[in-house]
Amino acid sequence: MKIYQNALFGFVVLSLLASSIWNYYAFQSLENQSDRFINRLIPLEMTIGNIFKNLLNQETGMRGYIYSEDIKFLDPYNAGRERLDWNIAQIKVLSKDYPAISDYFHTHSLPQIKKIQSAFENEINAVSAAPSDFGISILASKKEMDIYRIQHEELLNLVTGEMELAMEHQKSASQRAKYFLIFAIIIAGVSVILLLSTYRKSSKAEHFMMLASLDGLTKIPNRRSLDHQLQKQWKKHLASKGNLGIILLDIDFFKKYNDEYGHILGDDVLAKVAETLHKTAKMQKCFAGRYGGEEFMIIMPKATKARMQSLGQTLNDKIMTLSIEHSQSPYKVLTISLGGAIGKPAADMLPQNLTQMADDMLYKSKENGRNQCHIQPI
Repeated sequence: MKIYQNALFGFVVLSLLASSIWNYYAFQSLENQSDRFINRLIPLEMTIGNIFKNLLNQETGMRGYIYSEDIKFLDPYNAGRERLDWNIAQIKVLSKDYPAISDYFHTHSLPQIKKIQSAFENEINAVSAAPSDFGISILASKKEMDIYRIQHEELLNLVTGEMELAMEHQKSASQRAKYFLIFAIIIAGVSVILLLSTYRKSSKAEHFMMLASLDGLTKIPNRRSLDHQLQKQWKKHLASKGNLGIILLDIDFFKKYNDEYGHILGDDVLAKVAETLHKTAKMQKCFAGRYGGEEFMIIMPKATKARMQSLGQTLNDKIMTLSIEHSQSPYKVLTISLGGAIGKPAADMLPQNLTQMADDMLYKSKENGRNQCHIQPI
């Protein structure tokens, strides 16, 4: 009996020790992943965004100087240049543990930034050489900035990919820790402390997942969130045989707006439209997000054509009510065009079929004069 008790006691001690060690390493893994988020990936994402803002500030200052020949406009230009150099140095440090991000930044983004700086300097020098020439071209810098905008999105996509990978590692480590903690609780109540610590770290992971699901500019759900929600609703309506609706919308003549008023005001317009869209869709129990560029998507569960048409008209009216000046639009204020599709998901269909129909209806709204909504059953 004594031998059995000793063996049982030894088994309990060894099991508790093994469980504690395993949980310790799982806990350390969670800590390391959290540190990667807090100390590397989130600052890296913010710094990439700051570089874009620095370039926009330089572009604004350069344009102001060209059109006014007033040297005070070079203040934001020079300030943007100083911050740009600092942010570039930060990215080099923060990206060193992420070869794909570091390689893309050094082979694509950094050379393009140098081209933009060269274009800015050439245009400023040209004005200095010919002060009275108000017709000087700024197409060179605009072209280089447009190229960088694409690279900026690609760079952010690489950061997002690293975030998703880190979160998967976090989830995996959290799951392993949870199982062994439960086992440890059965053996001894002391493991409860480790379990609570693990849950705290898990809540951090959920918080970071929430941050990664939002569009950085508009603060509404991003394309990844829309794709996830569409797949979820597609499966749900496939089982219930209910109607699912998709509305695509974009801002009318948005490129002309950017050309006329600048990208800073353009970003502000995107944020205002997104806020109006998100609040209105939420009131109708719909899911809305930024699909890409100036295009947005609304997913309507248990949809009817009448509800979709009503939502589209409401959004048309609300955006016009914002009274955002747009001299390049025939309406003289900012408007949106919408296109929607409604149908019952079937085994021989894909969500892309519904999205393509909505895109076709969006094109029809544009062809018929914009500032309107067309809905089509599939």
